[in-house]
Amino acid sequence: MELTAVKAKASMVAMHRQIQISLPGTPFAQPRTRVAVVGGRPRVYQTAKSGQWRAWAQEHILDHLTTIDADTPVFAAGLPLGLEIYAIFPLAKTAYRKTSPILEKWRTKKPDADNITKAIKDACNGILWIDDSQVVREICEKRTAAQARPPYVLIRVGIMLEQPGSLRK
Repeated sequence: MELTAVKAKASMVAMHRQIQISLPGTPFAQPRTRVAVVGGRPRVYQTAKSGQWRAWAQEHILDHLTTIDADTPVFAAGLPLGLEIYAIFPLAKTAYRKTSPILEKWRTKKPDADNITKAIKDACNGILWIDDSQVVREICEKRTAAQARPPYVLIRVGIMLEQPGSLRK
């Protein structure tokens, strides 16, 4: 059993009405906004690649919601939400081993986990929730896939049940 499947059972105990979505392919990180001077004025923009990825992710999320017959947005405004992201990156072909296959492991290389989270939250705006400000708890894990396993992103969202002070002594 993969590590993400084991963590799924343990980490979402404080959430209600959970939705789990798997996006095939290599995880994407939100790039920094770019600034260009046009006509003497600065113009802020995102790269075309980030817009393409967001549209692709939104299409996959909507397809999943159609299969489970859910309305959009799934979670109404004002609900405190928890978000878990498991970003599984492909193993480099040069790391493949014939005698002892490489297992799933932590990824300490770029992109940063917070940029992956930003990309996912932007793609889910208006589909899973009204606005990403509803997310009160977020976890993002970066891992490298086991040998011969495809890359993917697992997204889990649910309504938080605990009160803010319940974790303090």
